[in-house]
Amino acid sequence: MPIKKFILGTSIQITSTINIDTLTNATITILDSNAAIVINKAAMSKSANKVYSYIYQTLSTGSEGLYTARIEATHGIYTSVCEEQFEMVEQSH
Repeated sequence: MPIKKFILGTSIQITSTINIDTLTNATITILDSNAAIVINKAAMSKSANKVYSYIYQTLSTGSEGLYTARIEATHGIYTSVCEEQFEMVEQSH
């Protein structure tokens, strides 16, 4: 699957399907291209059955490159973690 590209300074909706009926908690952590945490364990919203989303407003002054979205889903004492990468680029003139 190709890596999605987004323009710095825009909003990105990150969506995840989590196949757990009774999820306790879903959070997202986003790391920039320098592995610095820009969003730390923010709550994700349930947008449909088993579908959770988060809207990330990127900074126009952010760094270009590959970002990582780490999604943690908790059900009782069990936690599942998945990661997805996306690329941030400057708007071309």
